[in-house]
Formats: sequence, structure tokens, C-alpha cells
Amino acid sequence: YGYVNPDETKAEPDDGITIDGVLDEAVYQNNKWLYLHNDNGNSMVDIAMTSYYGEKGMYFVYDVTENTPIYVNLNRSSILNSCVEMYLAISDVTSMESSKIFEIDMLPTGDFIFKQRNGKGAFMDVATTDELMPHLGATTKGGKINTEECYGYNLEFFIPWDYMEWLGMDVD
Repeated sequence: YGYVNPDETKAEPDDGITIDGVLDEAVYQNNKWLYLHNDNGNSMVDIAMTSYYGEKGMYFVYDVTENTPIYVNLNRSSILNSCVEMYLAISDVTSMESSKIFEIDMLPTGDFIFKQRNGKGAFMDVATTDELMPHLGATTKGGKINTEECYGYNLEFFIPWDYMEWLGMDVD
């Protein structure tokens, strides 16, 4: 038909930050990092993470290494895949049933799911236009996802302040 979809217009991050999963930005290198280690006898994971709050939004960065291959099947629930599950809430939330609790599942493929509590014990997806939506950059370690060579990944997640305002949050 000759019609070409326009390029996706994403929310712009702060100057000096590229959401690509490479984690080479100076703001991350000069930041404090949290290091987590979990070894349950069968599987082991090491996670280094940091965050940064900029003029245009919030940034969450993860460096994940596992002793088992990284697998993702987008046809199943994100929690059954290799992923980072993060929760956000405003400071006055006192119940896990609050509609001001958000779950973000970030996959090493660069896909993510941003959900909000619906007040009935479940979550619902919270999506809007590309110009407001958060976006995720991801890179893998060792090889491609779903191969024996892939043993980890890096995630760089940007949540624009405009998106948080769209969700009804006071970001001032």
C-alpha cells in the first residue's frame, strides 16, 4: 500500500543519558550501587543496581549475572521468565491493595510491563502514548537470550516525570 508507520517517538531522557542498556553514563558510574547476591543451592544470581533522579525523570539501572542461562518466552507471564520485578509506591501507601502501587516487570529482551493495582487485588496494565511512556534499554552478557551462552543482562529503565503525572502522582 506504500504506507510506512512513522518512527516511535519516545520520551527524551536527560542530557548525557542514552537508554540503551550499556550503563556507560557518568551519572551511574559516580553513583552509589547496591549489590545483591542470592544462592539457593541450585541457582545463583548477582545483581548490582543504582538509581538516578534527573530533570526529566527517574532512572533505574540493573546489572544481572546468573549461573543458569537466561530464558524469555514472551507468550508466558513475565514472572516465569528471567526478569527484574520492581515495585513503586508513594510514601503514604500503607496497604498492598492501594491503587498507588505499581509493578514493573523488566525483561532482558527490552520488553517491560508497567502495571497498577486495580483496588481489587489484581494489577492492570497502564499504557499511554509513546511520548509519555517509560522505556527500557537492555543488553545481554555472553550471547543471545535463550541460548546456553547467555548468562546475564543489563537493564536501563527510564520513567519520565510526565508519565508519573499522567498516572496521577505529584512529582514536585
